[in-house]
Amino acid sequence: MVRILSFGGGVQTSYLLLKHYDRYNAVIFADVGAGDRTHAEEAITYFILDTIIDPFCKRMNLPLMIRSDGESLWDYSMRKNIIPIRFPRWCTDKKKKRVIRKTLRDELGAKRPTKKQLGNIIIQDIGFTIDEAHRFKPDLEEPQYVKSEYPLLDMKITRQEC
Repeated sequence: MVRILSFGGGVQTSYLLLKHYDRYNAVIFADVGAGDRTHAEEAITYFILDTIIDPFCKRMNLPLMIRSDGESLWDYSMRKNIIPIRFPRWCTDKKKKRVIRKTLRDELGAKRPTKKQLGNIIIQDIGFTIDEAHRFKPDLEEPQYVKSEYPLLDMKITRQEC
């Protein structure tokens, strides 16, 4: 079984990684800036990634995969003449979920199960805490080769506890 952490760069996924690193085979960060950090995540996210997470992953011999679809969210939005907004969360789908799923298929060998075999299903941990359980919605478009789990919800941990 392969288990990855879908790393967002915040308190919750940092907690999961630093406290439970031994449960992961890889950490994937979907970079909405596509390498351009001026119109992307918050500056603190990249600071944490560069100064804490990357050195920690190297020390633990845990692959940190920073991936994008090659076009920043900013450039995509300008090209399409749209404003990135939180709802209906199209940016999360286009620039995070799809990038992570492509990485799972292309680099970690995830495959859809067939009738004859189980395939290579990858478990993906997502860092929602109990105080933001309202963010949890079953992903009706989740492919058969991914099983998302929410360990902080299961542990009933709050963001403050992280």
